[in-house]
Amino acid sequence: MNADSKRIYMHRTLKRALRAGRYAPGEHLDVAALADEYGVSGVPIRAALQRLLGEGLIEDHHREGMHVPLPDESELRQHYEWMQRLTMMACDMPVRPAAPASSTPAPDSTNTATQTWALFDSIAEAIDLKDMRAAIRLANDRLAPIRHAKLDLLPNAEADLAELCRLWQQRDLASLKAELHVYFERRKVLASRIVTTLRARRTQR
Repeated sequence: MNADSKRIYMHRTLKRALRAGRYAPGEHLDVAALADEYGVSGVPIRAALQRLLGEGLIEDHHREGMHVPLPDESELRQHYEWMQRLTMMACDMPVRPAAPASSTPAPDSTNTATQTWALFDSIAEAIDLKDMRAAIRLANDRLAPIRHAKLDLLPNAEADLAELCRLWQQRDLASLKAELHVYFERRKVLASRIVTTLRARRTQR
């Protein structure tokens, strides 16, 4: 694998790891530790981190290095608000019909955070407008580490997701839009509690 291929590979690998919740909000992404973990030199790791930084998926704390974002309450509300607007706008656009064997996740296929990412990625994929598709995917990726870290803070998360998946699979976009509004409003109300809990967990590490 040449140098360019290694940089591309590590960017994709680290992005998948962030989506999967491998690194928690607030966690330091140490170049040497990552190089050892993935069996590469620090060069492709640094290149991958710089690209993720440009995408807004990680933060540069300068002397403290790169970290997974740990938003404050206002920032988390803004993340939810932006994702809410994008997905509700998507419900007003023409979308591709569901395939007989849809990629929309089954309610019990994996953990709720991963299923949620897959659902919103499926919505993005069904939109023909390239810029909207990219915006939803980026917003989805930015929320992924938070979803994994707060699994136990939303007791109705599985039921919420199952209903969203059902409406999306049926392409009942009017009902999906209404349900998305409720889904994100509930999370915005809980933003303070989510942030407080995530910061407490980070302090305990």
